[in-house]
Amino acid sequence: TAAKKNNCQIIASTHSYECIDGAVDGIESAFMNDDFCYYRIEREEKAFGLATTNMLIHEDGKTNVICRDCFTMEEWIKSKDINAILMNPPFNGQGMPKDCPINKKKNMDSTKGFYFVKWIADVVNKGTLATILPLSCAIGSENNIADIKQKMLKKHTLKAVFSMPNDVFHPGAAVNVCVMLFDLGIPH
Repeated sequence: TAAKKNNCQIIASTHSYECIDGAVDGIESAFMNDDFCYYRIEREEKAFGLATTNMLIHEDGKTNVICRDCFTMEEWIKSKDINAILMNPPFNGQGMPKDCPINKKKNMDSTKGFYFVKWIADVVNKGTLATILPLSCAIGSENNIADIKQKMLKKHTLKAVFSMPNDVFHPGAAVNVCVMLFDLGIPH
C-alpha cells in the first residue's frame, strides 16, 4: 500500500475510500514533481538529529531539515512560497517570543501551542494549515487561548476540527488532542 511504501501513518476518517485514495495519489504525484519541497524546522538539536537520521534511513533526498528557531526565520519562510503546513507545535513551549502569553508559574506558553500556530499562519498567510493541538484549544474558553483563537479567526478560516483517540500519543499521556484545519488568509 502507499502507506507502507512511503512509511507514513494514515489517520482514518469518515471520508470515502475514493477521497482518501485521491489524497494518497495527490501526495504521491507531488513527491514525483520537482517543484515539491518539504521543509522542517527544529529548534532542539535532539529533534533535529532524529529527523535527519530518519531522512537517511528512508533515503529521503527531498526534505530540508533546518536546526534553527523558526521565530528568527520569518523572511526566509516567506521566501519559500509555502502553501501547505502540517504542524505539531510544542504544547508547553519555552523560550517563546516576548509577545507570547506565558504561564508565569511554569514559564511556558499558556496558549498550549496555539500562539505558534497563529504565528506560522500569519507568516505564510495562504494555503492550508493542519495542526494537532490540545482539545482545549478548540473548545476551551481560558482567556489566553480564547484570545489567540479570536485573533486567528480574524485572518484565517477554521474548516474542521477532528478529535483524536485519547491514546494517540504514548500510553499514559495526559492530553486529549484534536486536529484543526485552517484555510489561511481568509477571515472566518
